[in-house]
Amino acid sequence: MHRFLSRTVILLALLGGVALIQGCGNKGPLYLPSPPPQQQGAEPADNNQ
Repeated sequence: MHRFLSRTVILLALLGGVALIQGCGNKGPLYLPSPPPQQQGAEPADNNQ
């Protein structure tokens, strides 16, 4: 019984390690998304008079 439990623990540890290595499934290098384009228009009027 002890041998069966030991094999089960090792198997679960290996499967857990593989799951951690797999991550979320994104392939390739990490990247930062490009910033959103800024709107070009008239600047808001300053009404602090």
